[in-house]
Amino acid sequence: MLVEFRVKNFRNFQEELVLNLNHVESYDFSYDAIKDQIIKTCLIYGKNGSGKSNLGLALQDLTHHLTDDKYKVKSYNNHFNFQTNNVSTFLYQFKFGTSSLIYKYTKELPKRLLKEELYINDTKVIFYDHLTHECFVTLEGAERLNKDLKGKQISFVKYLCRNTILSETINSYLLKKFINFVEKMKIVSSFSLSCNFEEESHEIEKKIIDSGKLKGLERFMKNVGVEYSLFEREIDGESFIYCDLDGKSVNFFRIASSGTYSLVLLYYQLMELPNLSLIFIDQFDTFLENKLAELVIKKISKSNTQAILTTHNTSLIDNNI
Repeated sequence: MLVEFRVKNFRNFQEELVLNLNHVESYDFSYDAIKDQIIKTCLIYGKNGSGKSNLGLALQDLTHHLTDDKYKVKSYNNHFNFQTNNVSTFLYQFKFGTSSLIYKYTKELPKRLLKEELYINDTKVIFYDHLTHECFVTLEGAERLNKDLKGKQISFVKYLCRNTILSETINSYLLKKFINFVEKMKIVSSFSLSCNFEEESHEIEKKIIDSGKLKGLERFMKNVGVEYSLFEREIDGESFIYCDLDGKSVNFFRIASSGTYSLVLLYYQLMELPNLSLIFIDQFDTFLENKLAELVIKKISKSNTQAILTTHNTSLIDNNI
């Protein structure tokens, strides 16, 4: 799980921001929110402009370098803090069993890395300077790898993992655990900032139908006063979600409002929880009444997925939740 995250000079985070999920101490309520003495389900409260959305974007940053970047942000401009130089720093610390893995890097453009370092149990195992191309790797099996990345804007860690068959050691095992965790991270927003919902809506409705969750979606929306009678309709061999509207059958996604889109997206994220390592949902309770928001938190807490949720709603900051 993610234990600690640090970021500096990213959007409104001019000074270093530290998110510590390992500071539990005497925790005697909501035990589902804790796993292996690490905060598994985290609720962050903040007013508009405090940086909640930027925290999600910052957490997501390593996925741009280490994965194929499936979940693209619509706009990744204004990457740096305007009052400082154009170099940002990121540090991620993970715990796998009793072992610790730290990945940190600096960058001067959204996709241009300057330096990467990776530590396992406080020992440096990977170092790469993208300016001088100085390289240091202690992983067995990487001896013959061409380590010169001149002219290539690619993470050295990603390059190594994609082009090397490492010996089966505890360090290579932990590196694979780390990459697998990052590939299963997901950052979403109630306003679909990190997921182009309109383009992906057919994929989402297909998964809802195939999973037999259509009536579950109908009940979920009904709990917040959005009432539709949903049913499956097959057109040219493909299944779509339709609803009754004024006595007519219409494609649900063609008439759904942006608020209804957000409800469907949240329901879909809850469906996807078992497949994710970490999920960050910005303003998860937008369009939700308090009781449904509480149920969402409790459902996420009972899952094995690490979750970070942001909200404006101070009534959700309750030990019983």
